[in-house]
Amino acid sequence: ALFRWLFKAVYQYADGILVLADPFREKLLGWGFDPGRVGNFTTMFDGEQFEGAIQNKETSSERLIFMARFVREKGVYELLEAFHLLAAGRPLATLVMAGAGPEGEAIQRWVTEHGLQDRTEFPGFLRNTDKFNALLNADVFVFPTYAEGCPVALLEAMAAGLPVITTPVGGIPQII
Repeated sequence: ALFRWLFKAVYQYADGILVLADPFREKLLGWGFDPGRVGNFTTMFDGEQFEGAIQNKETSSERLIFMARFVREKGVYELLEAFHLLAAGRPLATLVMAGAGPEGEAIQRWVTEHGLQDRTEFPGFLRNTDKFNALLNADVFVFPTYAEGCPVALLEAMAAGLPVITTPVGGIPQII
């Protein structure tokens, strides 16, 4: 209730408010904002880089890829727990943790403590061709986030033809 009051107090005089997905717009309308002042702005990316691309996997392993900031809110520890269980029965499974952030060292320590260092890759924050190639060399995009707007990484993974495992938060259901 305090957040709603503060939000309305700050934004009530704005000429317009742009949100990333319909659920956010519906919430603002439910709070009494004028529908004519609340617009939906979709996150964009350059999808042309994936047109005509064919997966040309470098390995025969089962590659899962996570591509986001290394923070708890992105579900990184849930992903690691799930991969630990999966890896026990899938000897060819590997996990690519692409990104960087404040949990980076703790994540790498967790991987080592659970004996997954030979099956987990940390290429860092990927851009341009490196990101494109990492997605094309993966089998599944995994994104167990708790709170999200409209994640570009999810759009890129789907443009690369990857099946996606994610959570229904923020704008993700609308994207899917």
